[in-house]
Amino acid sequence: MNVKLNLAILAALLASSALAGAAESETDKSKSPTTRPAAKRLPKPREVMKDAVDPFYPPKERGRFFTATGPDSEMSADEFSAARGKKDSFVRVFDTFKAMTRFDRNSNKTIDWFEAKAYREDIRKRVLAVFDADKDGKLKGPERDKANRMLASGKVPPAKSGESASGRPSGAEDWEKRRAEMIAKHDADKDGKLTGKERQAAWDDIRKQWATKAFDENNDGKLDEEEAAAMKKAQAEGKAVYDRWRSDWVKKYDADGDGELSEEESKIAREKAAAEFRKLRDNWTSQWDADGDGKLSDGERKAMRESVRNRAQELRKEIDADGDGRITGQETQAFFQKLRKTYDLDGDGTLSSEETRAMIQDQMRRVRAPKP
Repeated sequence: MNVKLNLAILAALLASSALAGAAESETDKSKSPTTRPAAKRLPKPREVMKDAVDPFYPPKERGRFFTATGPDSEMSADEFSAARGKKDSFVRVFDTFKAMTRFDRNSNKTIDWFEAKAYREDIRKRVLAVFDADKDGKLKGPERDKANRMLASGKVPPAKSGESASGRPSGAEDWEKRRAEMIAKHDADKDGKLTGKERQAAWDDIRKQWATKAFDENNDGKLDEEEAAAMKKAQAEGKAVYDRWRSDWVKKYDADGDGELSEEESKIAREKAAAEFRKLRDNWTSQWDADGDGKLSDGERKAMRESVRNRAQELRKEIDADGDGRITGQETQAFFQKLRKTYDLDGDGTLSSEETRAMIQDQMRRVRAPKP
């Protein structure tokens, strides 16, 4: 079992431009037969792309997206329309639901976050292609002004000739390509799809590729002896934790004591676990409920996301031991070894479900609402 951290990284872009004008002296004016009128300055365009295009900041956009979607976490055409024009909304002046549905991969006529993220990345790619004159990956000064003017008018640069008709960015196309390769590689019965053992083999292959990328310290595309040893050690530790959790789970909910969970016992276990999670979540989020009305307003959710983002930055610095801005598999492994030593109260080398619960609760306590 691989342990993955999804960390939010705040990318702040500070753009400034200086305008200077040299006044002509009275002598110069007398020599000029005519005085040219001053060029009319265009008003500063309103900022419409921050977080959505440049910089594209997924954590903040994700929060806005889920605020608009409601409990099902999928955006419908009606929810899209209802979100338009609202303050701090996911839906911007340049967004259209029709354009977004080009990324509806499962064709269910609603948009999930991953589809919305692909849509945003596609817009960013198009805008940078047109307005990023110095090709530094950022829009500043006149570049940003021009881009803001176009987007504020409700227009988005068109896709280049030859790009995917679906409008999907290269990342989505790469995934489709890899998916086709996996089917071709693991489809033993050649029926065009993966089932059972075929799917398991494909996922094992994908996990191997991910693990290679995580532990490839020298970025040469393969694992040397030391890197492979580090990966195997991490995998063995992950499996030990999983086996311990599963054993604890069975012992806790195995009502008839036969060493296995029946379908009914598994159902009861899932329901109790879900109830415990909801209680833990509600207790944690309640600290941001400033007015005590039992729910989080948009402002309170914003404060919560800011606290989570700040803690994520601190956590990333803790994991990134060499401070090079890149978290490697070995750094992640070292971080979890440190956590394990801290929370492994019985000293057996693995975390039980109760020890893991204590670790999670402790980490959650470190994400605190600011004091009023």
